[in-house]
Amino acid sequence: MPTKRFSSIKPSPKRQSRSQAVIPLRTAKSTCQVTLLLAAGHQYQFALSSDDPLLHQLFQVMLAKTQSQNQGVAGQPQLLQIPVQQGQASLCISSADLIGIVSEPALFIKPHAASAQPRSQDTEPQPSAPAIIQPTSTSILPARFVQLEPFLSAADHAKALEIALNQADNFVASTTTTAADNYRQSSILYATYYTDFYQKLRLKILETLPTILQQLQMPEFQISEVEMQMTAHNDGCFYKIHNDSGHTPTRTRQLTYVYYFHQTPQAFSGGKLKIYDTELQQNGPKARAISQTVTPKNNSIIFFDSRLMHEVLPIVCPSRVFDHSRFTLNGWLRRAEPSSN
Repeated sequence: MPTKRFSSIKPSPKRQSRSQAVIPLRTAKSTCQVTLLLAAGHQYQFALSSDDPLLHQLFQVMLAKTQSQNQGVAGQPQLLQIPVQQGQASLCISSADLIGIVSEPALFIKPHAASAQPRSQDTEPQPSAPAIIQPTSTSILPARFVQLEPFLSAADHAKALEIALNQADNFVASTTTTAADNYRQSSILYATYYTDFYQKLRLKILETLPTILQQLQMPEFQISEVEMQMTAHNDGCFYKIHNDSGHTPTRTRQLTYVYYFHQTPQAFSGGKLKIYDTELQQNGPKARAISQTVTPKNNSIIFFDSRLMHEVLPIVCPSRVFDHSRFTLNGWLRRAEPSSN
């Protein structure tokens, strides 16, 4: 079955600084994932360099809105222009519609101390310039994983393969949450095509979970969801280095699992999973040189921390026949977030 490439949305190019007051950033230059929370429940996500004037302007707008609300005065709306499609298009919104900003890595506004300079009664008080700061702590997450085999009964293993082969026409090209270009090539089948088998595998995973967490030295957590998809890797397929909980839509993923299955005799080679020691830096996770390599053994499953950087090495399948693919049932266990009530 041929796999298809997917489109990409690339970060906006760096813009030149404008002659206006901006919020100083006290952080090393890095790329920030920014989500704008807009009126009526809308959101817009894009990437900016941490020294981009637009990022300064956005936080400045939020600060001005907060100060205006505290003073009971309606501030003057500003026009915000967000470059998209590599600067070939723009999204224009009023600052009045901006409700909040989500940034990864985390950025915080910290006002400077108020000036002790005296001022006349006719002088309007000027807000002190805030600074955006980031956490500076780092930690190393070892490339630890647990592999179990055989994981399913012979009958259930055969059922998984039956689903894959019978639903071949319903597999679709894979994507990434960042819409990166030429970063992942495979085909996926959503769990809506195998709801009964999803429930069976989900229960099996949850039964195994306490032992898995203990071996991975991970704390127990309240589970909100078990995500699952079936993935087919054929000749030339791959997934470059990434982690599974690096952006806002995926930040509650705690534990990744991959169940491997394929026809026998095996008609492909390659497709190993490489898991890296991961440095959890303030500007995002970074893979270290130390790594562990996992062989995709038939009817086996692996578990690892979703924050770990990892990649799927290229697959070689000379026949290019879909039935000869490297198949997985893979997904993530999400943690429940505290209620806001």
